Amino acid sequence: MTLPLTLNFTKRSDNQAEFTVTVPAERLELIRKHVFDDLRPRAKAPGFRPGKAPDHLVERSLGSSLVQSEVVDHALQQTYSEALSQEKLPVVAAPEVSIVKFVPYTELEYQVTVELLAKPKLADYKKIKVKRPATVVPSGKAEEMLQDLRRRQATRLEVTRPALMGDEVVFDFAGTKDGEAVPGATAAKQTLALGSGNFIPGFEDQLVGLAPDKSKTFDITFPKDYHEAKLAGQVVTFVVTMRTITEMVLPEVDDAFATTVGPFKTAAELKDDINDRLQSDAEENAAREYETLVLDELIAKSTYHAPEALVRQQLDSLKSEMERNLALLRAKS
Repeated sequence: MTLPLTLNFTKRSDNQAEFTVTVPAERLELIRKHVFDDLRPRAKAPGFRPGKAPDHLVERSLGSSLVQSEVVDHALQQTYSEALSQEKLPVVAAPEVSIVKFVPYTELEYQVTVELLAKPKLADYKKIKVKRPATVVPSGKAEEMLQDLRRRQATRLEVTRPALMGDEVVFDFAGTKDGEAVPGATAAKQTLALGSGNFIPGFEDQLVGLAPDKSKTFDITFPKDYHEAKLAGQVVTFVVTMRTITEMVLPEVDDAFATTVGPFKTAAELKDDINDRLQSDAEENAAREYETLVLDELIAKSTYHAPEALVRQQLDSLKSEMERNLALLRAKS
């Protein structure tokens, strides 16, 4: 049976606790025996086989200071976690510990200062009033979905004419800046639907009018907010060679088309289904936005005192991450 610890609090708040722990003499004796048994094989005592020296010779051989330090350390390790569990203290950082009293091997009392994870004081959510966002279906979204369905069902015809917007093209390209190749700006047999907006603004426009087996050289200015910092706002020269051009012959939106894309008998049923799904999505988005607004308001009206240790840990983490990123940038430059 584990002997209970005696805890005396001198300070206890939402974010910090200070208390002394008194270890019972019987418990300290058990710890002493355990430590001496661990240290016994290291003791050198004339007339005794290794690991058989009595306690007083173990302490004489290894030194009272070392042995007593080991006993105290073991006692702290065992009893500190028990003290936290006993009081259910939500500690967020390593404690500050100081020995108040130690009488070998009968008395041990130590003081602990810990930072705690405070419970937030939530505002009364019933009193929170937030205007519910309107349910809005984006203009033109239904037509966009319908055109996407048409493209999926399109007939694909390879042609020899110059490329037009809406065609699917396969091409090679290579980008250079100041006469040197730009990493990641070279590819072969790249497939692209012209007008999709998947490439850098202006790039797809340059492919319009280019015929199969023909090449073209042009400059493109990368957006200022481009994800690759070295290219943001920079002018890159591209050489493009067209390989193939595929014309996408889109089907008419009629009853026959509706039956090929879902369990619909008419085009009207298909359009109604698209509108219903868009309306449902808009309602879900409005509901999520409303929940976010309510939570933001609840958080704003609630109070929470972050422990200093937790703030320091977060700052240290951000600092380390920044240092790693700077090191990576320096390595690339």
